Amino acid sequence: LARIGLFTGQVADAKTHAKAANKLAPTVPLTWTLLGLVPEASNEPDQALPLLQKGADLAPSSFLATFNLGRFLASTGKGAEALPLLEKAAAAEPNTPDVHTVLGFAYRQAKKYEKAIKAFEKAKDLAPKQVEGYATLADILYEVKEFKVARQIVEQGLKACGDSPILLEKGLACCLMLDDVETAIYYVERELKVAPDHEQGWLNLAQLYLLNKDLTRSELTAKKLDNPDFVARAPEEVVEENRERLAEALAARDKLRAALARSYEMVFMDLSLPGLDGCAASRAIRAEEERRLDEARLERERR
Repeated sequence: LARIGLFTGQVADAKTHAKAANKLAPTVPLTWTLLGLVPEASNEPDQALPLLQKGADLAPSSFLATFNLGRFLASTGKGAEALPLLEKAAAAEPNTPDVHTVLGFAYRQAKKYEKAIKAFEKAKDLAPKQVEGYATLADILYEVKEFKVARQIVEQGLKACGDSPILLEKGLACCLMLDDVETAIYYVERELKVAPDHEQGWLNLAQLYLLNKDLTRSELTAKKLDNPDFVARAPEEVVEENRERLAEALAARDKLRAALARSYEMVFMDLSLPGLDGCAASRAIRAEEERRLDEARLERERR
């Protein structure tokens, strides 16, 4: 009953049943583990740790007691302390994907990235239809700057699980690091097919079109919230909150258009603009300047 209460979010009931079980069988490790899971569910980590530790001390070979203590330590940022417990749990239950996922997080906290990648790969292989396995593996690969490999994992996940927004967003992040704007656009367009009311997605798409020097599509995309069909699907508060941002974004694009139209000695650019990232705009201006320099050099050579 205590476990059912925890699973269904009935923490008060779980606490009552866990206390009753522990009173009837104080030497049974699982009763202490359950007592520790109750304050953890109530966001009271200081109370949870000694109870989970008691369960693990009573039965060092118990998978549930060992895994839950290790999982708790990893969740509170104590990955190094959690590793021996989680490694033991993984050895006891090697076909349980959640164990390898938590072990991967603990390795990641301890900055043991190669082992973290192997743990996440194991979790992914054990549960090939679970988005989380691909997402966590892509995360760690992104963190160690293996952007191409991370994008490959994203593609595997999309093939196995369908167009998951979380995977598409990770694919977008990888593409931006690889300067692959075309594929980044492809990912955002796929995400918007799944979540057409995602207003940030439309702003991302407008910015990517801008990076791709497609100012017309950028402006048309940024105006999506003014489209009656889109407004009909979007919550009213989202529309109202973003009208001003979109208007400012279009004004910023007009400024960028002016910057691209002629050369300036200096351009001042905010790092953060609504719908138009300052870094992205700077890259677009520099790319145009390099194009002009190349044209000038070719013209001199022809002469």
